[in-house]
This record gives sequence, C-alpha cells and structure tokens, in this order.
Amino acid sequence: MTVAGLHLRLARPGDLSAVDALFAHSYARLIRADYPPSVLVTAVPRLARAQPALLASGRYWLAETEGGSSPPAAGARAARQKARSAIS
Repeated sequence: MTVAGLHLRLARPGDLSAVDALFAHSYARLIRADYPPSVLVTAVPRLARAQPALLASGRYWLAETEGGSSPPAAGARAARQKARSAIS
C-alpha cells in the first residue's frame, strides 16, 4: 500500500539491520535531553535493537520511501480488534 509517497509493508526478518539503524538514530535524538551522555553511551545500544520475533510476527509494519533502502518509520499493529471484541 502506498500513502503520501510512503510504501507500507509488513516487516520481514531481513529488515532487522535497517530497523536497528532506525532505532539507534531515533533513540539517540529522542532521549538526548533526558539523560546525560554517560547514560546514553550505554543505554542507546541496548534500546536500539529490533526484536526478530516481532519482525517475523506479521504485525510489524514498515513505511519506506520509494527507494525502499531503509525504513523511515516502523511500528507494530496492536491486537485491538481482539481486545474490543472481548470487551463488547
């Protein structure tokens, strides 16, 4: 599916290194103001790891630019449908 110039697709196990790179880039910038550099040096490498099982789960999506060389965004689809059905 393509939306606003981004191609959405399910992640695959082979996307692991690209998602790791995205997380490393994002986490380093998003939490920079909240932690001292000494914490970031040790925390970011641990936080910035994609979970292989999640990438293979069929519930994790990537949004790629037209070239598809690396994902500019990634995220899991929650099982909200099941939760809503259980509540109703």
